[in-house]
Amino acid sequence: MEARPVHSLHIIGSKKLGGAESFFIRLVTSLTNAGHPVDVICRPNSGVFNALKDTPVTVHPVSLRSVFCPFSRHQIQQIIKTIKPDVVQTYMGRATRLTRIPKGSSCKLIARLGGYYKLNGYQHADCWVANTQQIRQYLIDHRLPPSRCHYIPNFVGQQQRTGEKVAPPEAMQQLAANDLVILGLGRQVPKKGFDSLINAFASLPETINGKTLKLVLLGDGKGRQALVDQVANLGLEQRLLMPGWQTNIWPWFQRAELFVCPSRHEPLGNVILEAWAAGKAVISTANDGANELIEHDKTGLIVSLDNTAHELQQALLELLQDPDKRQQLATAGYQQIEHEFSESSVREQYLQLYRACIDQV
Repeated sequence: MEARPVHSLHIIGSKKLGGAESFFIRLVTSLTNAGHPVDVICRPNSGVFNALKDTPVTVHPVSLRSVFCPFSRHQIQQIIKTIKPDVVQTYMGRATRLTRIPKGSSCKLIARLGGYYKLNGYQHADCWVANTQQIRQYLIDHRLPPSRCHYIPNFVGQQQRTGEKVAPPEAMQQLAANDLVILGLGRQVPKKGFDSLINAFASLPETINGKTLKLVLLGDGKGRQALVDQVANLGLEQRLLMPGWQTNIWPWFQRAELFVCPSRHEPLGNVILEAWAAGKAVISTANDGANELIEHDKTGLIVSLDNTAHELQQALLELLQDPDKRQQLATAGYQQIEHEFSESSVREQYLQLYRACIDQV
């Protein structure tokens, strides 16, 4: 007998799009496409709201101004009472702290964590989902019941996995057809390590095998001006492109030869999964996410968090000079996506968790 659809409500308090928000959009879209009713609570005119407002997903705009907003807490409870979901899934601190299941409701609260957060605002949940094994262990180490702490990984967008061609963005016109492109992506803040990547790039030759090396850094953030100043001080303005946040990153992955994740701290590393799905070789620092995802010299290259710029430079030079090894690593990474991080597998793991929570007395 086929299992009945599961009605889930997903709540997120972010304003801008990032890795967690992009996965949120992918998961609720996947559940909807598979025939499961989905409602979403998010901030009006946020990145999530704008991405979902014209889709089959039912979106409820709520201000979610802060973790102490009583009006938002009341609105969330009223929505739960009205739509009567089977499960409510919250993402990160603001949404989790504001969400309380109303008295008399039978739905379960699932808190999803993508980092090593302070847990005092999460303990009222019925169970917790971590997107890495290390985060799950962190929850257990902080005395949350192991039987209610679950690991479910992320999956990446279908467009990347199908190889669908899309129109290049206008900013890409600054790249010449013969350029050899290295790609970095993420919030431009110190912990993402883009300063080390820029220093590594500065020590590379300007050309390899007759092609001009270019570094593209996608993203924005509070540390952007410091990176712009660093680029100017190193005289890299003609070889380094910083086009800001990009709504569609896939054309940039298509254009790049390889991807670098230089983060000093990265609990998961959605960008690594995205690069693999795009068929690109990956170099990463030995952050937590990379250590869990990458098998060194098989699915990518990992460099130390110490002396990072020098080790990144050596790894970049190795792969830029060896197209066969680039392809070998890219193929192995893509195969890992197929085996462990497919959309259907991750969606089914969430549905199994939802049904298990529903069955709990």
